[in-house]
This record gives sequence, C-alpha cells and structure tokens, in this order.
Amino acid sequence: TVMSSGGFAIVFGNEVSATMLSGTAIAVSSDGVVNAANAGSGAVVWVLSGGTASGTRVSAGASEVVSSGATVNGVTLQGTEAIFAGGVASGAVLSSGGTELIYGSGLNETVRSGANLVISSGGHASGATISNGGVENALSSGIDSGTTVSNGGTEVVFAGGIASGVTVDAGGAEYVLSGGTASGTTLSGGAEVVSSGGAVSGTVTFVSSGTLFVNDGLNFGGTLVGFNSATDILDLVNVPYLGSATVLSYTSTGVQSGTNIGTLSVINSGGVVANIALLGNYIAGSADFIATTSAGYAGTIITDPPITVATDQQFFLTQPKHG
Repeated sequence: TVMSSGGFAIVFGNEVSATMLSGTAIAVSSDGVVNAANAGSGAVVWVLSGGTASGTRVSAGASEVVSSGATVNGVTLQGTEAIFAGGVASGAVLSSGGTELIYGSGLNETVRSGANLVISSGGHASGATISNGGVENALSSGIDSGTTVSNGGTEVVFAGGIASGVTVDAGGAEYVLSGGTASGTTLSGGAEVVSSGGAVSGTVTFVSSGTLFVNDGLNFGGTLVGFNSATDILDLVNVPYLGSATVLSYTSTGVQSGTNIGTLSVINSGGVVANIALLGNYIAGSADFIATTSAGYAGTIITDPPITVATDQQFFLTQPKHG
C-alpha cells in the first residue's frame, strides 16, 4: 500500500508494508497490526491501545507515537518515537538523527552514532546498548537499568534520574550530574564521572581496568570492588595532590559476605579530604596504595598496583594481595 499526501488510514486488521509519503498518517487500532511500514518525512504512525507495530522504518522528519497499552518492536529510527506511559517498545535501532522519548518502557534498544535515547519522567529503559557516538539521557524521574555503554558511547544521569546496573566498556563514559543517582556500575575499561552533588550507591566494580572520577570525595557513597591494579584509577578531582603531604590510610571496618570492607582516607596537610569505601583484602595503613598526579587528570590519582618483592635468587615476584 502506498499512501499519498493527505492520506489517513485506521488499521483494525493486519497491514503489511505500507509506504507512507509526507503528510500521511496511520492509526493502529485495538487488535490492529502493522508490519514493516515505511514512514517518510512528515508521516506519522500512531499505535493506539491494543495495537501493534513491528519493523517500522521511521525516516528523518517522520514520527511514531506509542500510546498506553500499545506495543511496538524492531523499529528502525531516524526520526522521532514517543512512548507514552503504559506503552512498550522493544528492539529499536536508533540511527543518526533518531530520538526516542521514553515515558513508558523501552527494552533492549540500540543507540548508534548521532542518535539520542531520552528517558523522561516515569519512563524506564532496560538493556540498552549505547554505541559509538550515541547518547542516553536519564532525566528527572527517569530510570535506566542494565545499559551497556560501548566505546564512544555516553550516558548522562540528570538531577532526579536513576541509573542502575550500567556497564561501561573501554572508551565509554557515564556522567552522574548533581542530583542524579547511579548504583551498581561496572567499569570494564570505561569511565564514570560523578559530579559534586551526584550520588553513587551500592558498588562500583572494576573489571580489567577503569577510571572513576569523583568530585566530592568526602560524600562519595559507593563501595569500590575489584580495585586492585595499576589500571584501576580513582581520580579525586577536588583533592589537590600535595606530594608527601598527601597521605593515604586504609582501615578495615568489618566483613561483608566473607570479604573485608574498609575505608581509604585521604589526608592533606593533616585534614581528611576524602573517604572511600573498598571491598577486598587490603593492608592497613598506606602500603597498598599510591597517590600521584598526571597530565590529563585532575586532583589526586589513586591506584593499587601489585607489590613487587625480591627473592633470594633476585627474581622479582608480584605478590597477590586481594584473594
């Protein structure tokens, strides 16, 4: 079916491969199904309660609206898709110029270069993949869970937004702005940047490597897990590095799930300027950790490189510390 400008159709049954030119619209009614519609610039696909759309191609300048009780899947999006409260979209692929506005539920979406996924108030996105050049924004009262931020991808958690269970791969970045909340982040080579006023709860887990930028070390609420190599980096942005006047001190505070938990305090000129909780087996005092500064980083950089000792045969062995 080819719809010319000004055309309007209401689908009650099954419509396959509708081509929609500028100025056309399709309304998918209850129990109606539209498959593989091609919406050109200026066209609108409106999926009403009980309706279903599958494989829609929404071109630049076109739009798809998903009402409460409606379901869409497999959209290819270069235009705009709005998913209202109670609506569900899954498996969308957002390409350059595409924007998905989630007020309902978005499942397993892929956000490519030049595209934006926006989780608005009441919206919940789960299992998204943010690819190189793609952006996901969790706005106030928007919830994101289980997202993977790949190389070159970006997630931003705004005030009132929540992100949980996010994995940040090498080259990817998650930004937690003032008033935003992140929990259960995994850094698999990527970076998490926590602004002053941003909240982190639960764990931040380092896998292979990663960088955590903290702008308020005294009020950081997360617990670092797997922080045990020279490529696991904690950058305390607001803490100036003062050379020998910057002192690190680790104190064990108990046991959690069979593993030691403790606090790494950073002391500058006699005053505590940061307290960071860690889960793992560390040496009391300052023997485990190194504080320094480096070009490309702000403030004080902390790492936990392995300890190297000499044997009687003068071979150097790296001693495990965090079993």
